[in-house]
Amino acid sequence: LDLLQMGERIRRQRELHGMTRELLAEKLDVSTKFIADVERGSKGMSLQNFYLLIQILDISADYLLSGDADNHHKLLCEMRFYIE
Repeated sequence: LDLLQMGERIRRQRELHGMTRELLAEKLDVSTKFIADVERGSKGMSLQNFYLLIQILDISADYLLSGDADNHHKLLCEMRFYIE
């Protein structure tokens, strides 16, 4: 498990949703510093927080954990279809 890569994927997805670290921290009931540490890859998170995170960011666990681009790419294509 590469926490640095996972943190980068979390940050990108958070930014895609136009969400600040403060807002994400509030939704997860954690500190802003904790979110920053997770995004930098210096901390992991509990399974409960991970589950809430994938729901809040509307992203697959596979993508966050392993960077499975196939599932993520399909999701992005679907989002673009509905936006356009």
